[in-house]
Amino acid sequence: MKRLLTLLCTTLLIQTFGCYAEMLIGSLTQEIETTTSITRKRLRFAADEKDYINGGITFNYPTGCFSVPPTVRITIETKIGYSSTELMSPCITSNSATHTTVRVNKGTTASISEASTDDVCVHIFAVGA
Repeated sequence: MKRLLTLLCTTLLIQTFGCYAEMLIGSLTQEIETTTSITRKRLRFAADEKDYINGGITFNYPTGCFSVPPTVRITIETKIGYSSTELMSPCITSNSATHTTVRVNKGTTASISEASTDDVCVHIFAVGA
């Protein structure tokens, strides 16, 4: 039976840098353990955050960072305060080895629309194979 162990930089996911930081690029080590061996594989990652702009935002990866579209995790941080009647939801509209585009929707029980400029800060964590 194989066990997949992945070393994650949990402090990176918890740390808040504000929406003005540069894209962070690095690598993780993935270990695939079987009953007879341990295989290590280097995985590239990129992390960034940007203030949302109506129309969507694009995170551009440095040339050569990923050879195939990465697995992407998107989170949002509201800048307009908590609302018990409005839900904010990020959506990846495009993902490739060179960029990821995100749109943020907001909705109520009656309607869904796009978030306004500066409503949220969008955080991205992308891991390539």
